[in-house]
Amino acid sequence: MIEILELRTLDDVGPRLTRRYAVLQRLLETLKHKNLPEGLVLQINKEIEMVNGYEGIDAAHPAFVARAEKRIWRLLEKEGRLVPVGYYAQLWMGLGMAVFGVPIGLALSQPQNHAAYLPIGIAIGLSLGLSIGGILDHKARREGRQLDLKRKC
Repeated sequence: MIEILELRTLDDVGPRLTRRYAVLQRLLETLKHKNLPEGLVLQINKEIEMVNGYEGIDAAHPAFVARAEKRIWRLLEKEGRLVPVGYYAQLWMGLGMAVFGVPIGLALSQPQNHAAYLPIGIAIGLSLGLSIGGILDHKARREGRQLDLKRKC
């Protein structure tokens, strides 16, 4: 079985880079306790090698580490079907407002010919989206696909 690589340690770096490394390290430590497919581990290791191979410490280094973390999250979501806490609630909140809320608000506004009812529809869509997202988050937790981490967008 292939192990997830370690991040190299950096000495005397700024607070932004230290924070980015800590977030990525916490993600990697959580993943070590999961049974991941070998192909996924190889792709994650490729990202870690890129981070470890970054030469020098400059202003672009924290952004480089953040992009690598984002690519790892995308791999986990697409190939490993692993999601962070609240992933579906966050996703469906926006979808609910756009897909359900706006049409409901327009339908409420049309008979009275008054746009004041549009926010009511958006609020209904928000609550529908959060409900659907909460159900999907609960299902992911029950199936063991939810990581005990929050992802910052």
